[in-house]
Amino acid sequence: MHLPSDLQATLDAKGGLELPSHPDAWTRHLISQVASGLEQYRKRIEQLYFDGIGVKLHCGIYNESEARAFAALSSQVQPDKVAFIGISYGFVFNAACFATMMLSRSDMLKEVGSPEKEPQPNPISHMPSSMADSPFHPAQPACPIRKAFAAFLTVRFVESVFMHEVSHLVRGHLGLIQSLGGLNWSEGDDMPGHLAALTKQALEFDADGGAIEESFNYLFSVQHAFSIGHFKNADPAALRALEILYADGPSAAKYSFMGMYLPLRMFEHLHWERDLQNGSSHPHPPIRMLYLMFIYSLALVEALDLDMDSAKITVGEWARECEANYMALHGEKIDPSGIRSAWFSPEGGTYIDDIHNELERLAPELARHVIHMSVKPGGGSS
Repeated sequence: MHLPSDLQATLDAKGGLELPSHPDAWTRHLISQVASGLEQYRKRIEQLYFDGIGVKLHCGIYNESEARAFAALSSQVQPDKVAFIGISYGFVFNAACFATMMLSRSDMLKEVGSPEKEPQPNPISHMPSSMADSPFHPAQPACPIRKAFAAFLTVRFVESVFMHEVSHLVRGHLGLIQSLGGLNWSEGDDMPGHLAALTKQALEFDADGGAIEESFNYLFSVQHAFSIGHFKNADPAALRALEILYADGPSAAKYSFMGMYLPLRMFEHLHWERDLQNGSSHPHPPIRMLYLMFIYSLALVEALDLDMDSAKITVGEWARECEANYMALHGEKIDPSGIRSAWFSPEGGTYIDDIHNELERLAPELARHVIHMSVKPGGGSS
């Protein structure tokens, strides 16, 4: 992969693209599946947004054990215009552990394959926010369908953060940062002080909304591929796993929701206060998870024609399943105190209003940097 010097320097500073090797063939397979999935997403997004404006999109997994990601644009002085999305090895490893641990238990995701083939649950005493540098490793489900599904779900989890970074690029966030002298948008650590804290938080919420939109677009493209027999020659277990993952709209959306919700849940913020939120570059998980439920409800109404009450009930059930699974991995009962603290906070509504007002204020400036879709999904030029 050839990158402009400024992007290469950024990537090298974050650990480069040479990843740890694993003696475990299953772990190597999962990481390979993620790399292949990212390349599919990259090609799709490049065709939809970047081919028409002469920008090359690259992406890769970089060697950082913390669960992070970033998006970057090469500077105007570079001869070639390149965008780059990096997903940390730590995030990929977390996704692989999460997905495979759930599918290796008989009490989770029972709609997939034959859960009775899995061993009795073995609670985890402590789950670190970064599993890449811990004794954890991906589990291997006994049921072939659940094993295949675990690999696909790992990729779906990584898809969520990839689409979030895409949104930072195409919604004008990176262009705004670049106009102020910055280069990249980093998740999981503070960015240079080119933007006020509330502005950064607002753009994170905006990127979450964009990620959901892009994920639904991709979901519909996969469902179309099913309808024309694209996967008919797949291994039977893999084909059944894909059918469960993508065939039904609301169910497919649930796995996308899990991919965005569970990584936030890992940071175990069990309380939200506006005073603690102020000054942070990113919205704290409880309020972000709560807002995620809201925008997914809207997406189900707009994309799948559910009425709002049904959409809210559906997303609420997804959140409860995520919470129950997360706590069950620890051998504990469900504890939604984080989201509840945001829901019942007298400052929560005012904070979200401030976020919306900030996005409205930013709209004219962001509009100058938006990268519009030049090709319709599944069609020709727009």
